[in-house]
Amino acid sequence: MIRPAERRDLERVLEIERGSFDDPWTGQAFEAFLGQPAVRFAVADEGAVDGYIIYSLVCGEAEIYNIAVAPESRRRGLGRELLGAALENAGTAFLDVRAGNLPAIALYRGFGFKEIGLRKKYYGNGDDAVLMKWSR
Repeated sequence: MIRPAERRDLERVLEIERGSFDDPWTGQAFEAFLGQPAVRFAVADEGAVDGYIIYSLVCGEAEIYNIAVAPESRRRGLGRELLGAALENAGTAFLDVRAGNLPAIALYRGFGFKEIGLRKKYYGNGDDAVLMKWSR
């Protein structure tokens, strides 16, 4: 079940974030997205929060800011469900992904995202980001 995130979900979202990324977002960063009208912050909830996605949707254009699934819940299709929910009402979508994150790149390519650019040393540790675009 995909549902809007609530303040009570933030502790679990932070656990997933810390278990998924070397340079995790802070709790304040996640809180800033709650309640913003153009931003969707959704969680995959199968009795417990197992993943989340944060994206904006304006005039049919989506921008994916962050997506993660708890390590113990991966390989069950939750990432696909979350991404599918974000793209449901979009005509186009954009995202950045760490160049070395091959599982995420494979997921995005599976949805039809195309690589359209490279942002050199985009991340704090110097990693490059691949800019990707999806169109309906």
